[in-house]
Amino acid sequence: MTYKIARYIKNINPEQTNSIEVMNYALTIIINSFIIIFTSLCFGFIFEAFYSTVIALLGFASFRLLTGGYHFQSSLACNFSSILLCSLAPHLAQLIPNYILIFMNFISLFLLILIAPRFDRNTFISKKHYLKLKLIAILFALLTIWTNSTTLEIVVFVQTLSLLLLERSAKHE
Repeated sequence: MTYKIARYIKNINPEQTNSIEVMNYALTIIINSFIIIFTSLCFGFIFEAFYSTVIALLGFASFRLLTGGYHFQSSLACNFSSILLCSLAPHLAQLIPNYILIFMNFISLFLLILIAPRFDRNTFISKKHYLKLKLIAILFALLTIWTNSTTLEIVVFVQTLSLLLLERSAKHE
């Protein structure tokens, strides 16, 4: 579908548009992001956790930009896992006991200090910025603890675990 749209745009204005491949890639990202946001918000509305779902979406997107992490091989897997995380986190927040949250926060901070950020080879962020990104990510995690935002604590924990998946997948290439 995105390829057809990109080709249509290119045919309308071949001189002032990017290549079909670039537009296809950009359209795929835009449409997948829309699917994740729209579906998660629908679930949030249906299950009476709209505000917490918005928090999960914003927190996950922001924290992922700071830390990197594992990328699935298919956009379907990415969409499904993102929707699952952002839709379930608000509900899990009510079920997780404090001692488990403390453990999750400790693991998150430990991993952030140890291995964050962790970007795949297709991400073009200069290594000179890694320390800044690490410090901002640690500050982000500490703020979620300080504000007692259990939804964000879950999102931070799961996203931090994805750093381990990226490490593991890089070793198997």
